[in-house]
Amino acid sequence: MLSNSVNFRVLIVDDNPAIHRDFRKILTRVDNCDELDQLEQQLYGGHAKEDSRLPIFDVDSAYQGLEGVAKVTAAHRSKRPYSLAFVDMRIPPGISGIETIERMWAIVPDLQIVVCTAFADMSWDEMVTRLGWSDRLLILKKPFDKIEVCQMALALSVKHQLENMARLKTEELRSMVAQRTIELEKEIQQRRQVEAMLRENPNQFYEDSEIDRATGLLNRHAILDRINFIAADAEQHGGVYSILYVDVDGMHDVNAAFGHLAGDLALKNVAQRLRETLRPNDVIGRYGGEEFIICLHNCPQDRAIMVAERLRARVAESTVMVDGMPLKITVCVGVATQVAALYEVAERVLECADEALGLAKIKGRNRVETKELVKS
Repeated sequence: MLSNSVNFRVLIVDDNPAIHRDFRKILTRVDNCDELDQLEQQLYGGHAKEDSRLPIFDVDSAYQGLEGVAKVTAAHRSKRPYSLAFVDMRIPPGISGIETIERMWAIVPDLQIVVCTAFADMSWDEMVTRLGWSDRLLILKKPFDKIEVCQMALALSVKHQLENMARLKTEELRSMVAQRTIELEKEIQQRRQVEAMLRENPNQFYEDSEIDRATGLLNRHAILDRINFIAADAEQHGGVYSILYVDVDGMHDVNAAFGHLAGDLALKNVAQRLRETLRPNDVIGRYGGEEFIICLHNCPQDRAIMVAERLRARVAESTVMVDGMPLKITVCVGVATQVAALYEVAERVLECADEALGLAKIKGRNRVETKELVKS
């Protein structure tokens, strides 16, 4: 059953009034019900059911090419366009059928056209050369067959409607895609801005829940998050980063001799010296107890070792006053670097730095050791 939304408006452009009468007899139900019943039986076979009857076409007439162009223009402006037009090739006087089609398509590009001709006015190749290949163009030879006219009118009307539905759906999808693209671009831009600010000064974005209260540095959870972020960025952009694993020497002895308050003062002093020595885009956190983790962004191994030595020396030259007495504090540092050609997860680099720290502690206090990262 045909949809009620199908546009059955048809324009006939021909200089012969008899042609118009013939089209109306075929495409409308005026004074031709018996003839239509017979035609439906030929089209559908057997007895035509009431719900399968041919649609009633709204047939309009133009007797000259310019009149046809004017009617197409008016219908388009009034939002009641024709779905197709039967255009005679010879419609004297005035413009030819081929020029009529060109002008119609200039106004309504999706108008279906059936070229009606009894003469070889123009070959198909010539017509295609002038109008271009199109699935909106068919040829109907005169004298035409009634069934052929009905088939063309019905098929092209339905085709026109389906094309309009597809175009509207496509436009809707494009609009949705464009809107979603805008939203994604905004999200990406916001993410890039956050990432850039994190690289410049990571600590300004940390919530209170991410801060170690004793030292004011990142806590264990937060420093691991920052390291994973830097590691992912390095892998994506082919960068390199280093991890320094720092342990304060003799903290057990300090706590035992002077109490945990003195131990907290020592940890704060170390945290301050470490933070003062690092770049703004490096991240540092308290890993637990007397251990600190530092991640050096875009830092190869040789530079990481230099930074570690500078940190060690800076802590060693400082003094913590406990009960009026100066207390010297030193640290051991383990260094591991993520090699650009050998990407490993951040946890593996951290383990490597921990192993280097263990080697430094074995060899004594106030030392820096490094360990090469090996593919696991």
